[in-house]
Amino acid sequence: MKENPIRSLPGIPVLLAMLALMAASGYAFYLGVAGNAGTPMLVASGVGTILAIFVMIGLYMVEPNQSAVVSLFGKYVGTVKENGLRWNNPFFTKRKISLRIRNFESGKLKVN
Repeated sequence: MKENPIRSLPGIPVLLAMLALMAASGYAFYLGVAGNAGTPMLVASGVGTILAIFVMIGLYMVEPNQSAVVSLFGKYVGTVKENGLRWNNPFFTKRKISLRIRNFESGKLKVN
């Protein structure tokens, strides 16, 4: 099987956008309960919260000397090697693998 590098979005902007969506959903909930807006604001706050939680499932961390193998319903999609907080489709399964060298062979050393 040939390795397929896949692009992923940086996770920090996605995280900040979802936190802003959660804050907006909280404010919409407040307006629905305390204000005159009523049911439409409560529904909007619920949908926004569920959407933000669903999108946050796609966040994952890739450490140095590590990569993430991404698969969709068991089928290989690609490999992410960029370090840091990353975001991909929430339906993707991410499995982390180590890229470090397990054994190091060197020539014979002369010891006195």
